Amino acid sequence: MQSATSFGWWLDPTRFQAQSPNLFWPTDRAWCVATEIDFDSTLVAGTRALIDALLNEPTLDAWPIQPDDPVASDGDHLNPVR
Repeated sequence: MQSATSFGWWLDPTRFQAQSPNLFWPTDRAWCVATEIDFDSTLVAGTRALIDALLNEPTLDAWPIQPDDPVASDGDHLNPVR
């Protein structure tokens, strides 16, 4: 049985503060995930097939972006700031 890897730190012997990584990729660098610390976005770069699968996943709130697109909340066209 494999155990899950936990990211974060122990506040004391009984309390663990979880913290997700903000940048990770596999050894072959076929894709990359970056979570913007100060914004509400997670960016994924990868093959066209990977991106299409993410965009077509109904449980995700995802849209394609280009390198110059804003990632702040006012750049979210699916959930505009009110």
